[in-house]
Order: sequence, then C-alpha cells, then structure tokens
Amino acid sequence: MEIGIKGFGYVHAGGLGNQNTPSTVDDNSFISLSERLGYLVAALPSNLKEKLTAQFSNFKWIKHLDPCTLFAFAAFEELKQGLQLSFDQIDVNLSIGTSRGASKNLEDYIDLFIKNKSGALPPLGSPTTTIGNLASITGGYHGVKGHHMVFSNTCASSLFSIINGCVWIKAGQCDGYIVGGSEAPLTPYTLKQLNALKVYSHEMDEYPCRAMQLDKKQNTMCLGEAACLFYLEEANEKSIATIAGWGQAIDHGKTLTDISDEGLGIQESMRKALAHAKLSSVDVVITHSPGPS
Repeated sequence: MEIGIKGFGYVHAGGLGNQNTPSTVDDNSFISLSERLGYLVAALPSNLKEKLTAQFSNFKWIKHLDPCTLFAFAAFEELKQGLQLSFDQIDVNLSIGTSRGASKNLEDYIDLFIKNKSGALPPLGSPTTTIGNLASITGGYHGVKGHHMVFSNTCASSLFSIINGCVWIKAGQCDGYIVGGSEAPLTPYTLKQLNALKVYSHEMDEYPCRAMQLDKKQNTMCLGEAACLFYLEEANEKSIATIAGWGQAIDHGKTLTDISDEGLGIQESMRKALAHAKLSSVDVVITHSPGPS
C-alpha cells in the first residue's frame, strides 16, 4: 500500500495557504531583526496574528492559547478549505509534532509565578502549557473524532508525526490521518538557548539564513513561526503526491546536541528510506543539520 497526500494547509511568515491557494514569497523580506527580541526571526506579521485570533473568536479561550496552538488552528482550517471535507464524518486521527511546544505561554506563566509574591497562577496555566493541548484543543475544535496525539522528538518531531500516520493507515486502523507540525519558538529564553549553542545567525546582510551555502564558515540558523498539516490516506487518483518510503535512526556525537562526524544517523535513515521505497538513487537530498557541537 502506498500512502497518498490528499491535501495540506499551512501558515508561515509569508501568509496562509493550501494546495489550491498557495501563498507566495518573492523575497526574504519576512526575515527581519526583532527589536523586542534582538534576533533575526521569521515571525508572522502582527496583523496576521490578529486576523487569526479574530477568525476563531467563537472559541472563547482563543486569546489564552499559545501561538503554537493558534497556528495549528490556522493550518487545519486551510487544510479543510483546500479539501472541502468535514472531518467529523470520517474515521480520521490527528497527530502534530512540535519541538518547543507552548513556549510563550510557559515562559509568561513562569515569569508571572516569579513576580507574584503569593505564587498564585490562573487556572488556564496548566491546560494551555501542556504539550498535549496542541493536538487535543485543535482536534476538538475542528471535530476530529479519532485520537489526538502530539510528538515531541526535537527537530524531527513533525517527521515522526508523519511516520506515525503512515503506519496507522497501512495497518488499516483508520481511513485517514492528519499529520504535521507547529512551532512558535520566538521567545527570549528559547532564542537565548539557540544562541548559546552557537548555531544562530548574526548576519545582517540581504539573506541571513544561508542554508544552501555549503562553504560558509559559521552557522546561520534563523528561527521562525509556522504550522503545516497534511491529510494522508491510502493513495488513489485524488492524491497530489505519495510517500514512497521512510526511515529513522539515532546518532550520537561528542555532546548532547552533536551528531557523529560522519553523520551516521542521517546515512542510516536515508538507507532505510531508500530500501523502503525500493529506490537506489534520488534527485534531491535535503537535511536538517544546524550543527551544534
């Protein structure tokens, strides 16, 4: 059985979109220096965030949700619009990957706890900072009747969400699976962490994030805000693409964040994916290798 992608929806610094109405990004103007944070970031424009909050104003807790969950709401809505499909009528599950989770809410509530002499916190502190809220609140609002699951496995979180969906469909346990990821890591503490790892970009020129410049002498990673969800099902004539194979592996380097000098884990995962897809070569290789050491 091949796994087909029937549709997708997303939100990022360049706007909203799905397979029918894609957003367009003509330049790198969405990466800018945040005066508040002091780092180069790809943040959603404030007017877009306000638009999203207003769009889901019928959900009375929308203003209390972390941006990570708000972005998942938006990506889900784009997915629905693109498919013209109601997920409360079919046997479908939801899994969303996130590395950092509800970063803003968590940092805000910790700051409030430190500043409040009594140590008292609002009751929404717990349900809006637990990592599970990303899937449970998003799925509940959009009427997903199957299970709601969150994966947090560092930078591979969203990919593990996709693999999970593929396995469930191949096992015949559901008709379809909504998979993907959401991140909203543009917070002071998170950015300081990435800077401490010496992977963050301090380039102030035209294009600060030089992912494809293989001869560069320093790291140029920039964090951004985004969410993207896919609808997976058994491949058919309506599939816009298929997932031919996948693989995963673990790698260990000299530190807690390092990988081996040879990239053994990346090599092994590629070999497994090629074997699964019954391929001997591919046209393009894209890796996520920020390079902390």
